[in-house]
Amino acid sequence: MGISVQLLNMESTFFIEIREFLGKIQRKVEKLKSINSPIFPKVNNVFIHVKDLKKSVGWYCNILGIPHNGDSVESLVYNIPITYETGLTLDDHTIRS
Repeated sequence: MGISVQLLNMESTFFIEIREFLGKIQRKVEKLKSINSPIFPKVNNVFIHVKDLKKSVGWYCNILGIPHNGDSVESLVYNIPITYETGLTLDDHTIRS
């Protein structure tokens, strides 16, 4: 299997997993809507811990089709500029001295 086919399979698997994850969240939100609570059942942001922030920003942006500038990744976290209600934040969870 060629590298491009492997990457395509990884991307397809990634989108399937994300779609299933979002489906689970939606079902839980629908269930929570039926409960009387002052807390609004909503996921505002998803944090993903990564080992290499610059590399991860490039990978996620490429997968999601979002343009990015690798030079703009300077802090320990990076917010992927998506247009959905739920945000995506990559967190370089390493301790720097």
